[in-house]
Amino acid sequence: MEAITHLFKGRPRISRWLSYHLLSSPPRMILLSFLLAIGIGTVLLCLPAATAAPGSMRTIDALFMATSATCVTGLSVMDPAADLSLFGQLTLLALIQLGGLGIMSFSTFFMFLFVGKLTISGRGLLVDSFSQNPIGELGKLIVTVFSFTFVLEIIGAAILTYRFLEHFSWDQAVYYGIFQSISAFCNAGFDILPGTYAGYAADGWFVLTNILLIIAGGLGFIVIFDINAQAKHLGNHFFSRLSLHSKITISLTVVLLLVGAVFFVALEYTRGLSGMPWGDQVLTVLFQSATTRTAGFTLLPISELSAPTLFVFMLLMFIGASPGSCGGGIKTTTFMLFLQGMTRQFSENQDINLFYRRIPGKTLSKAASIVFFAIFTIATFMFLLLLTEVYLHQQPFTFMEVLFETVSAFGTVGLSLGITGDLSPAGKVIVSVLMYLGRLGPITLVLALKTQKQFHLRYLKEDILVG
Repeated sequence: MEAITHLFKGRPRISRWLSYHLLSSPPRMILLSFLLAIGIGTVLLCLPAATAAPGSMRTIDALFMATSATCVTGLSVMDPAADLSLFGQLTLLALIQLGGLGIMSFSTFFMFLFVGKLTISGRGLLVDSFSQNPIGELGKLIVTVFSFTFVLEIIGAAILTYRFLEHFSWDQAVYYGIFQSISAFCNAGFDILPGTYAGYAADGWFVLTNILLIIAGGLGFIVIFDINAQAKHLGNHFFSRLSLHSKITISLTVVLLLVGAVFFVALEYTRGLSGMPWGDQVLTVLFQSATTRTAGFTLLPISELSAPTLFVFMLLMFIGASPGSCGGGIKTTTFMLFLQGMTRQFSENQDINLFYRRIPGKTLSKAASIVFFAIFTIATFMFLLLLTEVYLHQQPFTFMEVLFETVSAFGTVGLSLGITGDLSPAGKVIVSVLMYLGRLGPITLVLALKTQKQFHLRYLKEDILVG
C-alpha cells in the first residue's frame, strides 16, 4: 500500500487521502491487499499460457479461481489438473501460499498492532495470557510464523514425494508433493493429482501427513508461537503453562476431530465405509473429520453421503479452524464461547470460567455477534444463490446442494455437492464475494468500515420482555 501512495506523491491531496484512509487502518490494508492479490491472480489466469487447451480462460472463471485460491477455499469451476497448464497451476499455488501465509501474518500483525491502542488493563491481559510482552516479541513471532510454515511444508512435501514415487516419475512426484503439502497446510483444498483421493485411503503415510498438515495450518500461529515459547517446559506441566487461548484451541481441535470421526462412523458405517478394512476406515474418518472443518479434501464422494452426514459436515464447516490460522468459519474459540454464553443464560452463576480463568462479558458478546453475523451472511447469500440459480436460471439444484455450497464458501472449505461448475456467471460472482467475506471475517470487515471519529450517545435504559 505504501508503494501505491508513492505513485501519487506528486499529488499531495490524493497521497494524504490514501495515507489517512489506508495506511492508518490495518483492517483496510488487509481488505485491499486481498483484493489486489485476487486482481493480479485473475489477470495471470486470463493469459493463454495459463490453460492447457488453446485459448484463454473466461474472465469470470479466472476471477472465481483466483478468489478461491487466495481465500484458500478450494471450490473450483474447472479441474486444475486437466484444465490448467504448468503456469496456471503455479499461479494457483502462489496464490494459495500468499493467501495462507499472508492471512496468518496479517492477522497476527493485526492482533498485536492493536496492543498499542489497548488500555493498561488490556495490555496486562495480553502479557498475562502469553507470559511475555507481545510488542517486544513481535519480531520473533513473525520469524516463527514463516519458519514454522516453510519447515512443515518442506517436511510434508518430502514425505508425500516419497509416497508418490510409487506411482509417478521423480519430477512428477516432487511437483505433486510440493503442491499437495502447501495446499494441505494452507487448508486450500486444491489438488492436481490425476484421478481421485480414493486410491490413497489405504496409504497411512499419505493420510496422516495430510491430517497433520491440515491441523497445523488450522491451529493458528499464536498457538504455535505459544507452544514454541513453552517448549523448554515440555513434560513439566507443559499444557498448564500455555495461554488460555492455546488451551481452548488445542482442546477443542482434538474434541471436534474425535466427535466428527464418531459421527461419521455412526452415520456411514453401512454406507460409504462399508466394505473397507478396519484400518482404512479409521484413516478415512479421521481424514474426513479433519479436512471438513477447514481444508476441503475428501476420500469419499461427498454427493453419495447421507443427509445426516452432510448436516454434520455443515456444522463442522461452520465452526471452522482457529483464529490467526489458514482456515475459515466462525473459529473454534468463538464456538466455545458462544456455547458457554448460552449456558450462562440459564445458570445462577453468571461467570464463564475456563481453565481457572474468567472470561470477560465483552468477549462473550463479541463471540455471539460473530455467530449471528455468520448466520445472517449465509442466509443472505443462500437466498441470492436460490434467486439467481434456481429461480432465474432454472437450475435443477436442490435446497441441500445450495445450502451446502453456501456454508462451504463462507467457511472457505471447498467441499461441494457438484454444483460449482454449473453456476451461472452471477452465481460465480456471488460465491466469490462470499469466499472473500468468509475469509476476512466479521471483525476485520467492521473495523475496516469504521470511521476514524465516532461519537457515542447513551440513552436512558429500559428493559423489554424476550422469549
